[in-house]
Amino acid sequence: MMCCSWSDDIGCLLAPGAASATGFGCVSPGFLSGLTGRSVEVVPAVTVCILSVVLLVAAVYAFARSECQVVVVIMMANAIYRIRQKQKEGGTYSPRDAEIIDTKFKLDQLVTVADLELKDERFTRYSSFFFRRKEIFVIQPISKKSFLQHVEELCTNNNLKFQEEFSELPKFLEDLASTDADLPWNRSKNRFPNIKPYFTSVIDNNNRVKLMPDAGIPGSDYINASYVSGYLCPNEFIATQGPLPGTVGDFWRMVWETRTKTLVMLTQCFEKGRIRCHQYWPEDNKPVTVFGDIVITKLMEDTQIDWTIRDLKIERHGDCMMVRQCNFTSWPEHGVPETTAPIIHFVKLIRASRVHDNTPVVVHCSAGVGRTGVYIALDHLTQHVNDHDFVDIYGLVAELRSERMCMVQNLVMWSLNGKKQQCKY
Repeated sequence: MMCCSWSDDIGCLLAPGAASATGFGCVSPGFLSGLTGRSVEVVPAVTVCILSVVLLVAAVYAFARSECQVVVVIMMANAIYRIRQKQKEGGTYSPRDAEIIDTKFKLDQLVTVADLELKDERFTRYSSFFFRRKEIFVIQPISKKSFLQHVEELCTNNNLKFQEEFSELPKFLEDLASTDADLPWNRSKNRFPNIKPYFTSVIDNNNRVKLMPDAGIPGSDYINASYVSGYLCPNEFIATQGPLPGTVGDFWRMVWETRTKTLVMLTQCFEKGRIRCHQYWPEDNKPVTVFGDIVITKLMEDTQIDWTIRDLKIERHGDCMMVRQCNFTSWPEHGVPETTAPIIHFVKLIRASRVHDNTPVVVHCSAGVGRTGVYIALDHLTQHVNDHDFVDIYGLVAELRSERMCMVQNLVMWSLNGKKQQCKY
């Protein structure tokens, strides 16, 4: 994967939304609502703005001799109005209408629930939003020399700067959300109904992981999993949700079909009084059969302070392969790890063990977006800083979210990424 500086083009990985022109007979609150995408109370200031637009269009129409020119002017007036509205809102975007994850945190303590609490709130068009925001607010990459000072500034005023940076990031691209996830036979396969893979990606045209279909079984090719690019390698990772009881077979089919040799698990099966991931490996050394013909045998389990390593043998149709599961167990049930050293060491340990492995790494937590996004971002950053003199966490997370929605899910995880990177220098 080519590494690009998002200071050159913050929208280089996201496709701009297509605009459409419609004829209007008169200006009304409905017309204004069409321009802004929301209902607007007509107040004097807005009325003046509307009249200005009408006068501008009328004046140009008097001189224009073709319908095309009038349409162009209307579109220009539309764009001017949108920019003026954004400027009046103070230059920062609050995703209150599109928030699907309840990030309950106190900024002064940086404490939050690290897993999803989903809401049935309406989605918005982040693709067009992100492209528009490029002209208004861009977070530049930070040089390595200035990064420590930058993090200190972000932490001042109750971490206000962290909040501003995080609010600028689009959580997902609605236009790319997979319709396959919403098919009747696939809905039960999604741990959270609002977290689903993209059908396509700006970076990769085959972003959703597709299983080999079984003839006559609808949805047999579906699993809630997305290919995610690594630092230099497209599709280096598969980000997925923790298996459900009914998707364990699909999970192992994916491992088998992609020939994955490394599994990274960033949750425990039971946290905060709830099941976060169904145990998909044998408890003891007795073989377990899943999906009718896949046999899983645990060969070894090594428990350390911060993680557990398990070696598993997978057999199918007379063939076998070895898979290593690396389970990070020091992520607390609430918030984020107090120290970044263990997770950084964990990431580096796994990368070092994969020097000659070119198969995708399957990474999962519960939803496959929060801790999973932090892990992939950190793996990317630990390599990036060795080759470049700048750090671009904002651009990286935006890129990850173009491949799987909500990656690095909340403000605390965002700030943790910054602090992890800080501890590297």
